[in-house]
Amino acid sequence: MRFSYIQKLSGDKMLVVAALAALVIAVLLAPQSEIKFGRTDIVIAIPPEGIIREADFGTLIREFEAENKGIRVSIMENADDSSKKGADVIIFDPLSPDGVDMFEDERLLVGGINPLFYNISILQELGFDRPPKTRDDFLAVCRKIKGEGGAGSPVPFSFSRNVFHSVLPWFYQAGIDGLGLDEPLRIDWDSRAAKDAFAFLRVLIDEKLVADGSLDRSEDALVDDFIVGRCAMMICPVSKIKKIDEANPSLRYGITTIPAPAGYKGRAVFNMSVLDVAMAKGSEHREEAVLFLEFIEGKRGDIAAATGMFSGNVGEMRNRAPIFEKAADLYEASSLIDESKGLEAPLEQAERMRDALMMGSGGGEAPAALSEREG
Repeated sequence: MRFSYIQKLSGDKMLVVAALAALVIAVLLAPQSEIKFGRTDIVIAIPPEGIIREADFGTLIREFEAENKGIRVSIMENADDSSKKGADVIIFDPLSPDGVDMFEDERLLVGGINPLFYNISILQELGFDRPPKTRDDFLAVCRKIKGEGGAGSPVPFSFSRNVFHSVLPWFYQAGIDGLGLDEPLRIDWDSRAAKDAFAFLRVLIDEKLVADGSLDRSEDALVDDFIVGRCAMMICPVSKIKKIDEANPSLRYGITTIPAPAGYKGRAVFNMSVLDVAMAKGSEHREEAVLFLEFIEGKRGDIAAATGMFSGNVGEMRNRAPIFEKAADLYEASSLIDESKGLEAPLEQAERMRDALMMGSGGGEAPAALSEREG
């Protein structure tokens, strides 16, 4: 007589088989969320104001997860200081006042310049066939925009609360000493150049050539006004080009250097806006975080393409729209500075500058509070 396979098993073996079968059934019936099998979830926090978005990471994250089985990545968008505490990797603006002590193993991800954006149509309607090159040109354009205006007319120029992007570029484009990404940066607030720049900014404010409350508004609010023509000119990062083009593809605008003092003969100067990436000090998944850091460093070009920033290879910008080619030309022809690496107490200085401009000061000169501290 033929016996089936089960009939040939000893009693002990039958018990083992039964136990394994029960385990398989239990696993299949268990809720999927409870089955980990060694999977690690890591959280990537990205900064507010839409500099970089979850959608910019979609393909990259799938690629990382495919290369690193068992690691799943989730994105925390618009992460503020408190929410970053649950992150493993943080992408951040090094000049942000939030969470400056929360990072380690910091690495540059992407960067960009902060040019003057101008609305071509508005300037042409007023008889200007090119953007302003000097401060005198700039004031002439602003005054004509204001003089021609009525209800609903555009504001000539606006600042934002981000002093690094909208205010300090006027000081750099005056021959500030110590330029260069690898050189120490100084601003001698008692110098003639610095005092003249401060006096120029006071003219913009006192003559109401800027929007009311400019220095209290977010950079995104500033860009929104530019997109719909409520603001004729602004200074902000090239990373905003993508937002402008998506929101208003028909907008005719350009970018150029920051207007310089009359007679200035030096190279154009741009301050850099950068995004760094780092492991969070409180990460509970340090090995996985390092893996992601190493992976994302190799994908800087993809991040730059998604955000409109640079990854170090300016040539790749020339494969994009003409506005990015212009950004590449400006980048290559100019001196570059990075306040986050060279400016003494940058956050303190920026806040003092903002307060000084909002409150004014005697004689239109920078207040003593802005003078560099000894040592």
